[in-house]
Amino acid sequence: MSANLPWLHDAKQQFAAQRRQGTLAHAMLLPLPEADGGVLLGQFMAALALCSSLVADVPCGHCKSCQLVNAGSHPDFHLLQADGNQIKVEQVRSLCQSLTNTAQQGAFG
Repeated sequence: MSANLPWLHDAKQQFAAQRRQGTLAHAMLLPLPEADGGVLLGQFMAALALCSSLVADVPCGHCKSCQLVNAGSHPDFHLLQADGNQIKVEQVRSLCQSLTNTAQQGAFG
């Protein structure tokens, strides 16, 4: 998640501004290929949204939520990636089932 990809800077800043203003959308689609940093941008956005620190435009890396995200075990972070060239119905069903649970860490919700 720490890759410095300059073409993602504006998107990261816009997302951070939305977080500061309390205007985050309930969902976002990122039509950016993985090779162009799409997954990294999504992971950054999720980590920042889940971060307990509200003073920075980047995840603090120290709070419990950041530690869980960095360990890949945050119960409120769900990554859905295409299986080949498409997202399969079973992937969406599985995600929907896990989303019926309430937030575990009490982050933005």
